[in-house]
Amino acid sequence: MHDSPYLAWHPSSPAARHLDDHQACLVKEIKDNPQAGIRKLVVNYHFGRESDLWDDYIFNQCIRPVLAWNACETLQTAVDRYSCIDHELFTTYIRREEDPVRFRRAFWHVNSYGLGLAHKFAKQASHKSNHAVVTSANACKPKGIKYKIAFILKGPYKLAHCEFLHAFLQGSIAFANRVDIFLILLDDKPQLNSIDHVKVISLAGLKTTHEKLVHYYSIFHKYKFDNICWVACVQNLSLYMGAQLAPTQSYWSMKYHSIIMPTIQKYAGLGFGGKSFRFDDVQWFRGRAFPELNMRQVSEDKRYSLMRSKNIPFDAVVVGCFVRSEKLHSPEYWKAVSELLSQSTDIHFIIASQSIPRVAAGILSLMPYKERFHHLGWVNTKEWAYVLDLYFDSSPRGSCNTIFEAICAGVPILMADSDYNRESSALPYLQSAVGAGNSVPGSYSSLQKRLAAAKVLVADPNARRMLAKQQKKLLESLQDCSHLFAKDYLNYFSDKQLTLTSKY
Repeated sequence: MHDSPYLAWHPSSPAARHLDDHQACLVKEIKDNPQAGIRKLVVNYHFGRESDLWDDYIFNQCIRPVLAWNACETLQTAVDRYSCIDHELFTTYIRREEDPVRFRRAFWHVNSYGLGLAHKFAKQASHKSNHAVVTSANACKPKGIKYKIAFILKGPYKLAHCEFLHAFLQGSIAFANRVDIFLILLDDKPQLNSIDHVKVISLAGLKTTHEKLVHYYSIFHKYKFDNICWVACVQNLSLYMGAQLAPTQSYWSMKYHSIIMPTIQKYAGLGFGGKSFRFDDVQWFRGRAFPELNMRQVSEDKRYSLMRSKNIPFDAVVVGCFVRSEKLHSPEYWKAVSELLSQSTDIHFIIASQSIPRVAAGILSLMPYKERFHHLGWVNTKEWAYVLDLYFDSSPRGSCNTIFEAICAGVPILMADSDYNRESSALPYLQSAVGAGNSVPGSYSSLQKRLAAAKVLVADPNARRMLAKQQKKLLESLQDCSHLFAKDYLNYFSDKQLTLTSKY
C-alpha cells in the first residue's frame, strides 16, 4: 500500500491517523499563527502537494474548525485572521492546480466564511454610519451627471492582469468627459504613468485588512459609485464584494473562476475578439483587449549574462516557457520536454515558474540529460524572453502575456490549440488577428504534432525566423487599440452606448 504516494497520503493512511492524534494542537497553532500553522501542514503533512482528496481531508480536520471558531470572534479580530488564512490557502489549496472544478470547491470552502464576515461588517457599518446598503432601487441617476466607476485591485501593480488593466485605463481617456474612473489599490502604491485622468486611491499605508475594509467603505459612501469592479485576484474578494456597496458590482478576470455571488451582477473575461459565453450559469462578457507590455530590447551582453548565470552555453538552442506552476501538472507535457531534450546535446530547456510539480520532478529525475534542464524560478520574463530560441508552451493550459513577450522579442512560439486555451490564453487574441476559419501559425491541436514541429524548428534557424516574423505581424495588428478596449468594457459595465470621437 505504501508504495503508492496517493495511498500514503490518504484519509485511511497512518499519516491521517497521525494528523488526527495531533489535531487539537494543529488547530490551536493555526488559530494562534495561521501562517506558521498552515506551513506546518504543508511540511509535515504534504498539504497542497498530493491529491484533492487529501487536501480536503486536512482542510476539514484542521482548517475548517478554525474558520468556524473565528466567525464568532470580535469582528476586527475575525476579519484580520480570516484574511491571513485566506492568503495562506490561496496557492497551496485554492489554486494548487489550474482546474476550474477544484477551484470552485476549494474557493467556496474558504470564502463561505469570508462572505459571512462581509455580511456582519456591512450590517455594523450601516448601523454606525446610518448608510443603507445600496440596492438596485438606488441605481437611477440624474441626466447629465457623469457615470462613476471604481476598479479595485488587490496585490502588486505589476502582474499580467495589471498590464491589461493599465492598457484599458490608458484607453479610457477617450471617455474622460463622460465617465469618472477611479483606481483603488488595496496593497500597492506605485508610480503610474499615462493615466492622469484616473483618480488613484491607495490603501497600502493601512496595516490591517480590517483598517482597509473600514476605509474602503468610507470611500464608497463618499463617492457613491455607480459600479464597483473587482479586477482579477480573488484573495479576500468575498470580504470586499460580499456586500452591495454600489447599484452594480462587477468581476473582471483573465480566467473564469467560479466566484459567483448575488452581490456581483456583471462578469467579464479578457480575450481579444472572443465571444461572450456562459460559465457556472452566468453570462460572461468578452470584448476587445490587449495588454500594455512595455518590452525593452535586451543587449547581447545582458543576454549572455543571463545564460551564464544558469551555465547555458552561448551557442545552445534554448527552448522553454514561462508559466505558473499550476499549468505544469501534465505528465504528457513533461514527456514531450524529455523527448525534445533527447534530440540534441545543443538543446537546453528553461522553465520560469514558482516551483516544479511533483509529476515533473519524477520525470526529470530520470533524465540522463537533466543538466540541460533549468528551472529559473520567478524571474523577469521580459528579459529572459530574449534568451529563448523557441517558446514551447505548457499544455493543455498555456500562457498569455509571456507568449506576447516572446513574440515581441522575436521568438517563435508553439502553443496548444485546446479547449482551455481557446477560453483563456494568448490563442483567442492571435485568432482574432488571423480571422475566423484560419489557423494561428504555431498552434497545434495535438501535443505530438507540436513536438514534431519543435524538432524541426530547433534544427532550422531559418524556419524559426519565418515563424517568428509571421507571429510578430499578427501581434502588431493587435497593438495600439486601447481606446477600443476601453470602449467595449466601459459600455458593458455601464450599460451605456459610448462612442469614439474622430480623434480616435
